[in-house]
Amino acid sequence: MGTIPRVASLWWKDICDLEACVDSKNWVEDMFSRSIGNGATTRFWCDKWLGDSLLSVKFPRLFSLSLNKEETVNELVVVGESTISWNFSWRRNLFLWEEDCVSLLLADLESVNLSRDEDKWRWVLDPEGCFSVKSAYDSLSKEIVVGSSLRPFESLIFKNIWESPAPSKVIIFSWQLFYDRVPTMENLLLRGVLTSNSGGNCVWCGDIRESSTHLFLHCKVALVVWYEIFKWLGVVIIMPPNLFSLLGCLSDGVKNSKSKKGFRLVWHSVIWSI
Repeated sequence: MGTIPRVASLWWKDICDLEACVDSKNWVEDMFSRSIGNGATTRFWCDKWLGDSLLSVKFPRLFSLSLNKEETVNELVVVGESTISWNFSWRRNLFLWEEDCVSLLLADLESVNLSRDEDKWRWVLDPEGCFSVKSAYDSLSKEIVVGSSLRPFESLIFKNIWESPAPSKVIIFSWQLFYDRVPTMENLLLRGVLTSNSGGNCVWCGDIRESSTHLFLHCKVALVVWYEIFKWLGVVIIMPPNLFSLLGCLSDGVKNSKSKKGFRLVWHSVIWSI
């Protein structure tokens, strides 16, 4: 989705980091549209402001012929006393079928109402157009690329992951970890970033290939951390085979909702610290 501005908030940068984990590479852009006021800052062809797609995509032939590719809505509209019209410029005379396309475009534009208000961005997942982290999470959870289907237990853990009071960047990291998207030695070897001569064993113990499960769960260094945490929490847990199961053991081992959130926060904190 392009370069993230330096002034962007931390949570926005965290969400944009998930771009590599979803099927749609434009999912962030797809979730925003322009809400038209006076049309002064919304590009007619290249911003999503009318319907569900860019007009340049819906009417590609007209866009290719337009001499107004970067003009705003305000620059193309002609406002009369009781009607509005549109001032298009084409690089040549249109064929009959192209004029039919113009008729379809004008039919879409009949619903446009301008005002004196400034244009603004609108979050399409909310009826009021306001962004919320939860709605972004709900949308992203349906887009996450997975190697195989989740089992019911894992699906439930993933669904409840937002119940943790951990910061968004920590929860997003756990998403990536669940789906093995973190740059462990094993993943770097698989992607060709490292060669087989690099070894690929765990950076801590050096004994076993560094997978996500090993590094964050079964490495003897990670185990020391986890067992100290279990002792502090006053729980006895035999280390499970994967991270899904460990989060499930911690959060489902207590009935009080406040305690569940606390245990989930501890899990996220340890994962982030490791």
